[in-house]
Amino acid sequence: MTPAFWALAAGRFISALGDGFFFPFIAVFLQRVHGLPPEQVGLIMSTAGLFSLAARMPAGWLADRFGFKPVVVAGLAGAGVAVMLAGWAPGPWAFAFCYALMRAMVWGSFPALLHGAGLLVPPRRREEAYSIMNLLSNAGIAIGPVLGGYVVNRDIRLIFLMDGLSFLAFSVIVARWVPALREGTAGGGARPRPAGGGPGAALRRALQGFLAFFPPLSHTAFWQLAAGALMMNLIYSQMGSNLPLDLNRRFGPVDWYGWLWTLNGTMIALLQYPATRWLQRYSPRPRRVVAALLYAVAALLILVAKPVGPFLAAFAVLTVGEIMFTPLLQAGVAAMAPPGQGGRYQAAASLLFGMGWTLGPLVGGVLLGSGGPGLLWPAMAALGVLAAAVFGLGALGAGGGARRPRSTSGPAPAGRAAGGAGAPAAR
Repeated sequence: MTPAFWALAAGRFISALGDGFFFPFIAVFLQRVHGLPPEQVGLIMSTAGLFSLAARMPAGWLADRFGFKPVVVAGLAGAGVAVMLAGWAPGPWAFAFCYALMRAMVWGSFPALLHGAGLLVPPRRREEAYSIMNLLSNAGIAIGPVLGGYVVNRDIRLIFLMDGLSFLAFSVIVARWVPALREGTAGGGARPRPAGGGPGAALRRALQGFLAFFPPLSHTAFWQLAAGALMMNLIYSQMGSNLPLDLNRRFGPVDWYGWLWTLNGTMIALLQYPATRWLQRYSPRPRRVVAALLYAVAALLILVAKPVGPFLAAFAVLTVGEIMFTPLLQAGVAAMAPPGQGGRYQAAASLLFGMGWTLGPLVGGVLLGSGGPGLLWPAMAALGVLAAAVFGLGALGAGGGARRPRSTSGPAPAGRAAGGAGAPAAR
């Protein structure tokens, strides 16, 4: 791994530590400082989630157009300022604006960050690189809430200051120690625009401009991978949203729910990197399939589990699937992206993955409310089996590899690496 990659990873750990200080206490802050009822807290957080989804594709395009570094630096710096303003916002709606802006800046920079991490290491080591990023991110988020609890007891507004400073520190690290690598462009330039005027031509141009943010629909393997990831995240999102509601229904108030996430974070911290190195000897296709099936098994175990050990076993199974899949997804997207389009490919995958987090609590809540755990968890298990089928069949399943399309459509971002078209400038 290059020194620049380790600088990027260190910055990611610092920002994740700040996130750990901040995110567990947002609802508490809104209720304690602004006196908001739970439904308004949920509205603010859901609206911010939509902003985070909307920012990803334009930011991915900007990363391809101008390089990942300026997008990451600007996004992190903007997020740092926005979150500190949110802590001292005069009212709840001023807070909502600053918080939504912060989420948009953070998640807009995230695909560019993933793209940059892939450029800073040789292609054969991308899975290892992404596993290290995932490990450090989880470690920071696991440590942060413990320290954040002490801060909240002193002055809850300080969590905004600490999170903002973590973003600004990460921005400075990227600006100072991470090189502005660029990939070569694919094709011979921008797609020609259709001649002619009128509302129809303007609408076509607007549609083409919108679609230019996304990978081409003809790249079936990418869309299969992204769709399978969306299904898996729909399952995973239940663990932080509807699982605690289900536990309360079945067993009354439980004081061991946090142990499940402690187990999750500990397993990732200890096993993510060595497991990724060991699993790289196997083809990507069976690893994706097994990871999806592990999610399905975890859902079924939760359905029949009794406190406490069986739930820990179910979370262990889920975490093994997460350890297998997360770096494999990010490395697969990087391998599929044509030269000069890595930002938008990572952004599209991040968008669909994030939609799982956004839609999952709603979908799961409807299932839990209408049919109880006997409907929710079998439905999640079926979704895991469907994701396994998506990963194992069709264009993505053929040969098990992540393949670039033979030709690409859409405007090709400007810029060419010094080492030649299609290759990162450094290895």
